[in-house]
Amino acid sequence: MSALPKQATRPNKWMAMLDVARRSPAQEVALTPKETIWTKNKARLYRYFPACPAEAAPSLEAGTPAASAPKSPVLLVYALINRPYVMDLYPGRSLVEHLANRGHQVYLLDWGDWGPEDRDIGFDHLVYDYIPRAARQVMRHSASPDYHLLGYCMGGTIASIYAALNPGPEIRSLILTNAPIDFSDYGLFSLWLSEENFALEKLVQTLGNIPPEMIDFGNKMLKPVANYVSPLLTFGDHLDDQAFTRHFLALNHWVNDGVPFPGAAFRQWIQDFFRENKLIRGELVLRGHRVDLGRITCPVLCVTASQDHIVPPKQAEPIIEATSSQKKKFVRVKAGHVGLMTGPTGPKEVYPLISDWLRQ
Repeated sequence: MSALPKQATRPNKWMAMLDVARRSPAQEVALTPKETIWTKNKARLYRYFPACPAEAAPSLEAGTPAASAPKSPVLLVYALINRPYVMDLYPGRSLVEHLANRGHQVYLLDWGDWGPEDRDIGFDHLVYDYIPRAARQVMRHSASPDYHLLGYCMGGTIASIYAALNPGPEIRSLILTNAPIDFSDYGLFSLWLSEENFALEKLVQTLGNIPPEMIDFGNKMLKPVANYVSPLLTFGDHLDDQAFTRHFLALNHWVNDGVPFPGAAFRQWIQDFFRENKLIRGELVLRGHRVDLGRITCPVLCVTASQDHIVPPKQAEPIIEATSSQKKKFVRVKAGHVGLMTGPTGPKEVYPLISDWLRQ
């Protein structure tokens, strides 16, 4: 991407912004080398390779003994909204790249694009039909008897449910980043999604799957000025900053690259989680089995962002007290919901934190 010419400092920044966007190449995202090793319906399970093999295992830094090289693979699980390449945005802003380059065996479960025929997919399908099979493929492919399970955003909620229903030794540790667990006080969402203000059943019956534009609009309206106005003003002030414009355009590309939310899962998400808060209360039941977070005994790492308005820390932190794990670690970093993974905080603090945890 070429830097903006000097005349772009003219007062009409809007035309300059359009010019930068028009002349910018198609956004190159999700660049870490990978292969598909398993599929189910629309879902794909990816295995990643180091983008810089010289940095990879058996050791991370000079002097690190080979015995400390990571052995257990890590399975990444993302939410049902947007696409999982937020964890592999572009080189330098990619958790996937960071882990792969440091010798970790990295796998990611991509749910894919749900179609109208998938409107009946619910959380029970995800934790009983998808994740178990993906996990078996990870262990088989990596020749490992166990694996680390890492969930981001709603993917962390799903991962915690799965870990509670499968407390065996196969899950070596559970890593949750900005994962909502306690829905007792969700600010404006609690008001907007109440039975009095939100016709949940009518919406699901009418639309089937929920359009990504509707989910995106709801998230942005939590802070409309910060989400709709401030980014454009900031973009206009940094038009001649090549690194900034690349990040802005790549992140904007991801934000607008949404996927439909399966209707049945959306119904559960609003009714069982937001309205009735069943997960933290131990009242969530899937296929006749109660989800008890206290059954989680593996080591747990919980990472939250202090400036997260989508999943405030008070929604994520209760997982620490809810589990029966002997080894728990809670870390709060100064970042926003997406910035935790893609902003400067990610490569500097969050990526090394997760990599070190996996190595331990």
